[in-house]
Amino acid sequence: MQAIAGFFEQISGAATPFWVAPPGLSNVTGQILGVGHGSTTTFPLARSFGTYAEPAAGTSGVSAAYENGVALSGSLWSVTSGYAPQIVFATAPAAGVVVSADFGVLWLCRFADDALDFEEFMAMLFTLGVVKLTTVTP
Repeated sequence: MQAIAGFFEQISGAATPFWVAPPGLSNVTGQILGVGHGSTTTFPLARSFGTYAEPAAGTSGVSAAYENGVALSGSLWSVTSGYAPQIVFATAPAAGVVVSADFGVLWLCRFADDALDFEEFMAMLFTLGVVKLTTVTP
């Protein structure tokens, strides 16, 4: 209770957005980001759900980048910081080369309400049934 209540107060309830790694949805492995054209050096991070793909709002880090499934040395690519991160290659991938990566996805969100509803179910023991979050775009 103290951890969630303290965090809630620290960010002023629903007023301040924060990054969250959704359980079961935050790790992406071998995600295809695009196909090289010989001139494009930046590829936005995106996550696919079946046939639907969405841009990654944030990342907890990129552990590997691939060209046609072959891992590249970390000195050949970097990652931009902030909202909508991208992988930036030192040299543009050749035409037809499939670019993919392993990375952690973060969602920018805020608390949906300005109050938390703790319930004391025994002396000094509390429960918090629901915490609602709302996604945020900057």
